[in-house]
Amino acid sequence: MNSAIVGAFLMGAAGLMSTVDLVWSKLVKEWSWPYFRVQAVCVSVMALSIAAGLVATGKMKCPAKSDLKWLLLRSVFGTITFTMGVVAVQVGASPGDASALTSVNMVFAAVMGHLFLNEKLQWPHVLSLVCSLSGALLITKPAFLFGSSHGSATAWSGNVLALLAGLGQAAVFICARKSAGACTWLATVFTGAFCAPFFVLLPITGLIEDASLAPVAAQPWLAVIFVAVGLILCTTAICLNNAGAQMCPAAVSATVFTGTSMLSGYLVQIFIFKDSPRPLTIVGAGLMLSAILIMSFCRRQPTESKEDMQGIDVSVATRTIEEVARSSSASCSESDDTESLASFAASEFADVEPHLSVRLRRIRAETIGRAAEMVSASA
Repeated sequence: MNSAIVGAFLMGAAGLMSTVDLVWSKLVKEWSWPYFRVQAVCVSVMALSIAAGLVATGKMKCPAKSDLKWLLLRSVFGTITFTMGVVAVQVGASPGDASALTSVNMVFAAVMGHLFLNEKLQWPHVLSLVCSLSGALLITKPAFLFGSSHGSATAWSGNVLALLAGLGQAAVFICARKSAGACTWLATVFTGAFCAPFFVLLPITGLIEDASLAPVAAQPWLAVIFVAVGLILCTTAICLNNAGAQMCPAAVSATVFTGTSMLSGYLVQIFIFKDSPRPLTIVGAGLMLSAILIMSFCRRQPTESKEDMQGIDVSVATRTIEEVARSSSASCSESDDTESLASFAASEFADVEPHLSVRLRRIRAETIGRAAEMVSASA
């Protein structure tokens, strides 16, 4: 099966686990337990267990220099994005609304990608942007448009955090694709190693409110159960997200992840929290989902035209390209390191094909051109 298809299935499962994580965080807060400090224990156990397993099997290897910085950045963006999503739900945003608002990552990144590629925005891109912004307004219901009766201040702050989490999610997908050559388990260790101290220090800063440790001391057996549940949830969610985001283009990751989390979020909101969304909210969520579907269907086709491939044995041309690419891998590494991040992000969110570096794209075009000339000469 194609790796991109497998990656899409994994991202769908990651979107579902994201909703489960948000619901779990909301329940833990309602039970007056210290969510973030319990979560710090969970990710610490996860990181240490996976690291021990890698060492025991001899698979613990230092990542390539080109992957290391992206693994670190992915850990930072992933932790901050997850935290904003959790706090958004805890302070008043519903799970469905929070998931819907994160869909801004796809539209924003795709539009910026086309701008970085110096391409004119076509009407589908403009329509997608309008749908996304309109949907966000209908979900958040800002007071200056709808009046103060349509939502509390805490719900408004939660919605803003959800929007910011959506932008951060786009950065996570890009970092995952830039470190696609790194081991998925090692990426999970990096994420856990950054999450643990961050979750411990966050309540101390006063930026978020976390319950006291008194319930932990009073009911240690219940604390063990909380840690076990949190460990299962965070390990599954992080591993699915890391693996899926590495295997398929960022646009596909964003589309599948957001669509799945949005649908599951509203189902949880309706059947578990008994909070049916208002008509305006449903319309807004529909507009945001339409925006990411429009942006997905209008992604660019491969740059080579069909005329370039006429008269060429595709399998032969493909083998030639792969041979040239392998022989040029050493020289490509330097080009990849200096490649514009904007161009990479643009290709991931605007192109149908998975990303190839600028140098590999040029090699492929030149190889196909030479093959076409040879075929014409022999004819």
